[in-house]
Amino acid sequence: MAISLLRRSALSLGAVALSGLAVTGVTVSPANAAPAAPAASGCSYDGGARYICAYGISKVKYPNGQVEEFHVGTNWWVYSRLSSSGGWSNWKPTHGMARSRIEVFNNNTWSPYLRIIGNDGNYWYRARDAVNGWGSWHR
Repeated sequence: MAISLLRRSALSLGAVALSGLAVTGVTVSPANAAPAAPAASGCSYDGGARYICAYGISKVKYPNGQVEEFHVGTNWWVYSRLSSSGGWSNWKPTHGMARSRIEVFNNNTWSPYLRIIGNDGNYWYRARDAVNGWGSWHR
């Protein structure tokens, strides 16, 4: 009888402790979870962009003088826009998500490529072909 009463008390205390976690908003993560990214507080940029301040704006310059800009939005999506003689295009998603600054390689060519750290903690790349434009993100 005493053991049964102790068991019920322990179960009740465990339920109370778990409900306390839910009320306080504490989340439990697995030991192998990816490192936390910076808070998604945003900076504003012309053209209406809100981006993660710590990651900044990355730029690709093409041989003809055109510039393409990239940023990681506060929703972690990677966005781009292109300059032209009439101004800038709207920001458009590139269908990639990042937890890092966007690194640009082969700048000042028609075939630059980008590197990010994705949500999975791995490096992801996106290359531009001079004929076909930007490809998909790949590892």
